[in-house]
Amino acid sequence: MRAGLLPSHLIVDDGLIGPDFPKRLEAFKEATELSWDILAACLGVDPRQLQRWREGTKPSGDGVNALVKLASRIPGGMYILFGVHVLPPVGVYQPPLVVDFDPFGDGGEG
Repeated sequence: MRAGLLPSHLIVDDGLIGPDFPKRLEAFKEATELSWDILAACLGVDPRQLQRWREGTKPSGDGVNALVKLASRIPGGMYILFGVHVLPPVGVYQPPLVVDFDPFGDGGEG
């Protein structure tokens, strides 16, 4: 398939991990209120790997997967970590249903 025929909005590149990723990782850590060691454990990575990311090494493969999974569980996490706005899929969250219920049919005076 020629590149011109590819849907541009579905092409994956490494733009998810920008040059400001270490700063974003710091902000994400602060948002989670976790220590670096606990954050590493939640991500399933060695704390030394997390330190390398903090120093500018880009995560890849399983690391990115773990970061995305964890960030999606933290309100605003995807934006903090990757600068991506994410809306929940349709049907995942529905606002509470408010129903006027008057069991006696008397306007609440019974």
